[in-house]
Amino acid sequence: MLGLRHSVNGFGGGIAGYDGNNLPDDELWIPRKCIKQVDLDNIGRITPDKKYDIAMTLETAEHLHPGNEAAFVGFLCRSADFVLFSAAIPYQEGIGHIDNKPMQFWVDLFAGNGFKCFDIIRPWLIQHSDEAARVAPYYTQNILVFARGSKEKLLRSKGFSPVVKPTVIYCGWLVESLVDRLVQSLRPKAEYFKSYLRLFGIPLVKIKRKDGGLFKFYLFGFIPFMAFKRK
Repeated sequence: MLGLRHSVNGFGGGIAGYDGNNLPDDELWIPRKCIKQVDLDNIGRITPDKKYDIAMTLETAEHLHPGNEAAFVGFLCRSADFVLFSAAIPYQEGIGHIDNKPMQFWVDLFAGNGFKCFDIIRPWLIQHSDEAARVAPYYTQNILVFARGSKEKLLRSKGFSPVVKPTVIYCGWLVESLVDRLVQSLRPKAEYFKSYLRLFGIPLVKIKRKDGGLFKFYLFGFIPFMAFKRK
């Protein structure tokens, strides 16, 4: 999680990072001296040292233990009036993903702190597929902007309107993963059912296919059932 405060010389006005891990130096985007290692599940007890121009947390909230979400969002809202937020949605697998919440869950938490949701980055990434190809697909799927007060007015003045229920997007890689999981979960049941048919079903007709396969039609409980079997 990162807070940035702007100044004439870039972000010299202040940078603060809060991390639950002790990352090696070559994986850090800001100086180590600006990072505080904390227990993110208890970050709600921490008071930010100042108000920042923007707070960012990207694909972090899904690593919280359930029940700590409101305190986590509360800390973000105390840190800045403009928040860039992304969190894994249900069925999005990943290391340490223990609290995948629907997107609307986070929208409602921010709304309780007076923030409006602006879905302004995902549409751009979708329309500019060449640029989006450089971005991890879960950002195209999950990233939102939350703003209140003067920051909300600024976004509105630029022609952006808040959304109450942002569209849920499932990227292709996640859909493929879900289909694979469904197939894997059904395969044992299908094999069991076919074995049951072979024992108790009444064969009605067998039709050979040109490719050597074989269609078998069964009468089982007065319901015709078709099974395909290759040689």
